[in-house]
Amino acid sequence: MLRHYKGTIVLTCINQASLFASGYIGIALINKMFGQETFGQYAFFQSLFGYILVFAVLGFDKLLIYKIAGDSKKSGGFNGGRLLRSLVSISVGAVVLTESVLIGAWWLLGNQFSTDAFWLFIFSINAIFAVVGTLFVAFFQANKRVEATISIAIFINIFKILVIVLMDQASEIDKIWLGAFILLPSLLNIVLFLYLFQKGQDSLENLDARQNEDLDRSDITYSLRLMLTKFTHTGVERIDLIMIGVLLTPIAVAEYAVAAKVAILVAAGNTMLSPLLSTRLRQIIQQGNEQELLSEYNKARVFSTLTAISVLVVLLVFGKSLLSLFGNYSETFPILVVLALAHFNRNAFGPNGRFLMFNGLSTATLVTTTTTLFLIVSLNIILIPSFGIMGAAFGTMMSIALVNICLQIYMAVKLGFRPLRLPDYLLILALNIISLLIIFNGHPVS
Repeated sequence: MLRHYKGTIVLTCINQASLFASGYIGIALINKMFGQETFGQYAFFQSLFGYILVFAVLGFDKLLIYKIAGDSKKSGGFNGGRLLRSLVSISVGAVVLTESVLIGAWWLLGNQFSTDAFWLFIFSINAIFAVVGTLFVAFFQANKRVEATISIAIFINIFKILVIVLMDQASEIDKIWLGAFILLPSLLNIVLFLYLFQKGQDSLENLDARQNEDLDRSDITYSLRLMLTKFTHTGVERIDLIMIGVLLTPIAVAEYAVAAKVAILVAAGNTMLSPLLSTRLRQIIQQGNEQELLSEYNKARVFSTLTAISVLVVLLVFGKSLLSLFGNYSETFPILVVLALAHFNRNAFGPNGRFLMFNGLSTATLVTTTTTLFLIVSLNIILIPSFGIMGAAFGTMMSIALVNICLQIYMAVKLGFRPLRLPDYLLILALNIISLLIIFNGHPVS
């Protein structure tokens, strides 16, 4: 698989490098210029509006791939333009409605509305931009324009770095720079996609005329299931930040957020394959080639797992030093290790969620992730008051492990699909035990 997509994967590696650079430089600079408390507020509202984004997209990003990528028609232009316009209109309406309810409730119930108004305003606008950008990315990926989406992402990340440099050189420290850092890249992203979209307008219109792109009841049901699945799946990663913000302090949110941002490096392999894998799985599943499906699944899993192991080892050795680059965060090393294990477990078990979704079994992933979200909320309520952010980290790790074990069992029983063997499970277990022993023995590594 990698040989056929070498060019795309190289671009994805560049994209990930630029994304990490812009993100990590931004974290370090926000901490340096505004302090841990402001960064904690930034991370809290970013997580809160991440939920709104998932809800407003309504699963339409996966629906675009499901309907368009599986189309057997070939064309030099775009496929699904009218469908994209319809979905964008619905999603923008959904995000505006949701944000209106949130801001109204915040104003009525919150005693710090004047303090939080800046974050509410900035992230409300950004969520609208992000909804449109998300659907454009899915549309271009479904039309096999993966390299175009990655190239735009690289350009946006470089633009973010430029904004960061200007922010660092500013004579006065003002939150308006934070607004620019959040909003301008999202706006530029939409402008670039609109430009490419309009360039393909003629061929797009001709194709629309001979293709049925109307939404039917099954499409809406499928999208809503995907939305709920992603909503609960997102909760596995973000509900902890929100609950830490509610139960503890912005400083605690900042400490957890920095550890989480470094830990996500473990998922680099999966991230590199993601633009290709969704479309590839959908095409292979539609062709009904079980042998190729198993081969594609295992290649993706092995590549992601080997990458995850390599990064995990680096974090075990140099984690404290990496955390100190962002400020006074070296003591959050145990949190980093636990969250890194959570990402490792997700990669090692394979792309189960995508596999089931593109098999038309979105209900299965919805049930398992809903159960997991309930579990992590329950664990956070129990563990955070007693163990602080470590309790939240363990809740996340256990939840991600649980959902993937459940999905493996479901695939084996329901579909007869058993990609993992006993040595794979033993490897996952051994790496978890070794990593946890390191932090329970005082994390003696540097």
